[in-house]
Amino acid sequence: LKGYRQLFAKFLGKYTRKKTTNESTLKKTYLLDAFNDIMKSIALGLKDKYFYIVVDETTASLRLFGEYHFKDKLLLMTSDAAPYMVKAFKSLQIFYSNIIHVTGIVHSLNRIAEKVTMSSCQHFKVRLLPNPVVTRWGTSTNFYSDNFVKFKEVMQNLEEDAASITKVEALLSETEIVKELAVIKSYIEFFPDVMEALETRGMTLKDQLGKLSFVEEKLKIVPVLQQKFENVFENNSGLIYK
Repeated sequence: LKGYRQLFAKFLGKYTRKKTTNESTLKKTYLLDAFNDIMKSIALGLKDKYFYIVVDETTASLRLFGEYHFKDKLLLMTSDAAPYMVKAFKSLQIFYSNIIHVTGIVHSLNRIAEKVTMSSCQHFKVRLLPNPVVTRWGTSTNFYSDNFVKFKEVMQNLEEDAASITKVEALLSETEIVKELAVIKSYIEFFPDVMEALETRGMTLKDQLGKLSFVEEKLKIVPVLQQKFENVFENNSGLIYK
């Protein structure tokens, strides 16, 4: 990162023909004033309005807007469920009595789907490919289940002899793998569609909560996932969907 800053300073010096102020000088002399000016502008724009905030990646104790107090106007904070976010919210509650905290629903659903990996052998008697890369859970499982034959053909035609490829080829040669993927898919195949729907702009709150209730009903047939659902969402104290 330091190298990029130096390159950027060199770029500015070359094309503006002016010396760039030292980074530490900018922080000590100008940064706080710039921050206060921006916060003042935001506060004036929010005057007499109800509003919410979306917070990400902060470990700071938050006291927003300094001298501008909105004790009954700030109603909601959304964030992920990281412990430092919970701590940041608690610091806000001191100054904003009406605020509630809701953590990301899609992120929570990902945590539930990951339970399939951790519990596959014990509860589902299935095995996943070793050390899967987790992006949006359910999409990869559905892909392998729907395209198993084609994926197997691609792997078998690879001429490389890397250890990872050898392991995958050995796993794909087992006849039970197709059944195992189908079992997993049957439990979480609806997850990607639900997650995508929840991220759709303009979706009503009623419809979003309906999607969440739908997931809860579907997971009741799998006790371990139902328990995971309850554990994840009982910590989402600001979310009331029933």
